[in-house]
Amino acid sequence: MSNRRAVSVLETLVVIAIVAVLIGMLLPAVGAARRRAMETVCKNNLRQINLAVAQFVEINKRLPDPGNSGVVGGWTIEVLPFLDQKNLRDRITPGEPLAAAPDFLLGQPRIFMCPIRAAADTPDASAMDHAHYILVPVAGRQSYDVFDAPLDVEVPWASGPEMAYADVVRQTGPHNQGFFIARGFQNGVDFIPNSQEGPRRGTMPVTSAGSAPSGAGASRSRGLRAIVAHGYRMEAGCKEGRDRRARQESFPTRPS
Repeated sequence: MSNRRAVSVLETLVVIAIVAVLIGMLLPAVGAARRRAMETVCKNNLRQINLAVAQFVEINKRLPDPGNSGVVGGWTIEVLPFLDQKNLRDRITPGEPLAAAPDFLLGQPRIFMCPIRAAADTPDASAMDHAHYILVPVAGRQSYDVFDAPLDVEVPWASGPEMAYADVVRQTGPHNQGFFIARGFQNGVDFIPNSQEGPRRGTMPVTSAGSAPSGAGASRSRGLRAIVAHGYRMEAGCKEGRDRRARQESFPTRPS
């Protein structure tokens, strides 16, 4: 006869408890990894949008015109050809009332969708998607930043939403209450926490709707000019050193 030992109830409960503990430890790690992956998608979207706006500016020598309330238009429409969405742009009529927008405009292109913000939105198949990104003009529309849209801002994506810097950072963002930001004509994506009491230290206050003081954009130009000037000085110093050595080598040496 078989002498197999039966598993007791206590042993079964111990195994179940161990499995439960392991699952409890694994689920937060899986959730954190999933959120990091979603944030990576959002940051990549911001990089692509930043590049698209920069290409528009390079060709047209200006930022896209501001959108008007209640109608289709603005930067989200104008940069579509630079986001591999030319076919969609060709089907859109700027100035058309949002209420009469065709069905193909209700859903925004994937490049304009932040996965974390999309998870917070309430789906409505009959309404236009809310904008997940905001354009912040800088220095009288001479430059720009691209931000996550604050969670409380629910505007149609096809209206080209713009906001002032201070109005953005005072609100709650989708990423741990803060915002990812892509600064115009620069690489990389930064993170800015929200500031209920005002703009964070080190930022320039906004002086008019949708724009920051000229110093914000001017500082970028001054930095570029400083780099160029430093390069000229280094080149001039190297040239002077080469000329000095050439003169010394051209002089005949006296015999000893």
